[in-house]
Amino acid sequence: MKKGIFTALLLLSTQLFSAPPPDQLADYRAALQKELDNRALAARVVAALAKHHRGTPQGDFWSAYSTLEARQWARYIKHSERHDLTAGRYFIWCKAQASILFAKAFPERFIATLANATAVYASKLETISPPETDQAFWNYVIDQEHAQATAFNHALNHDFLSARHTLDVFLEAAWKNVEGMPSQ
Repeated sequence: MKKGIFTALLLLSTQLFSAPPPDQLADYRAALQKELDNRALAARVVAALAKHHRGTPQGDFWSAYSTLEARQWARYIKHSERHDLTAGRYFIWCKAQASILFAKAFPERFIATLANATAVYASKLETISPPETDQAFWNYVIDQEHAQATAFNHALNHDFLSARHTLDVFLEAAWKNVEGMPSQ
């Protein structure tokens, strides 16, 4: 009997000390949900903008961004399933439609808004502590947000070639360095 109680206490203590605190996990899950929704939103918006600006340097930038979103989606889904989260609810579809209309009507203002918001968002993500099992993924999330912020700053200055290049270089490096990414 004593051996069983001791074993149970030992197992319980290892779980308590190895699991992140409940608040930390809740903060991470909330941040991951927001990131999943952002990725679902961005995928819809940038694909539409790539099509809208096809054949222009701006279209090439949006196309590179669309490629990034499409290629990384499997990795995000893997983490959403791990935490029992769902991305891209109906609200995201509505927000995407509004964003596309805004981007087409006010392209410079749209890019300026994204440049500022993405930099602020990346800084907020850096304050989140993920579970140890998600640390590599979370580092990737932060790095891709920084790459997007840099790309938006180039786009804001109408340097769409550098904006595209920033995303292409990031994607190429990420594919080589991040586990769980498909080869093509």
